[in-house]
Amino acid sequence: MRRHIILTVGIALSWSVASAPSDAQTHAGGIAPACERVVQTFLELDGEGAQLTAAGQQKVASLFTQRGAPSTDRVSVVSDDVVVGPIEHAPNSRMRVMLEYIYLGALTLVDTSYDNKPGGIKSRNSFVLSVVEGAPASPVCQIEGTPPPPQLTLSAAIRHVTALRDSARDAVERRRLTRALNGLERERSTRRRR
Repeated sequence: MRRHIILTVGIALSWSVASAPSDAQTHAGGIAPACERVVQTFLELDGEGAQLTAAGQQKVASLFTQRGAPSTDRVSVVSDDVVVGPIEHAPNSRMRVMLEYIYLGALTLVDTSYDNKPGGIKSRNSFVLSVVEGAPASPVCQIEGTPPPPQLTLSAAIRHVTALRDSARDAVERRRLTRALNGLERERSTRRRR
C-alpha cells in the first residue's frame, strides 16, 4: 500500500493596478489569461532549470514582486507531469490556481548526489493571484515575494546532470555525477513502468 503525503504551499501572485477590477471585469477575459501566462511561464522556466543560471534567475525574478536569488545548492526534482487546475475566483478580486505534482527527491549540487523519495510524495501548491497594476484590458501579473528554491522536472534534472558530467574534468566529480545520473535514470525507469 502506497502512502502519499499532501503538502500545500501558498504563493501569492499579484498585479499592480490603479483600481481593482470588478468581478464582471475579471470575467471579461483580460485578467485570467494574464494570470495563466504568468503561472505557465514560471512553471516552464523553473521546471527546465532556469534558476540554475544567472540569466535564468533574472527571467524568473521578473515574475516576482521581490528580487532575490534562491539557493541552488539543493534543488527539488519533481514529476514531468505537473497538473495545473483552472483559475478560480477568490475573495477581494483575487484568483487562485492549484498545481499538483509528485515530489521525487532532491539533487544536491554541492556534493552531486540525488536523494530520492521512493514512490514520490504527492504535492500541491496554491497560487493566489490579485490585481495590482494595468488596465483590465492589459493586466500585469507578478508573484508576491521572492522566487522559491528551484524545482526541476525529472527530464530537466537528467539533462542538467548529464551536461555537468560531460563537462567535468575531475574524475572524482565525474563519478559523483554518474552516480547521481544513475539515480535519476532509475527514477525515470520506475516512473515509466507505472
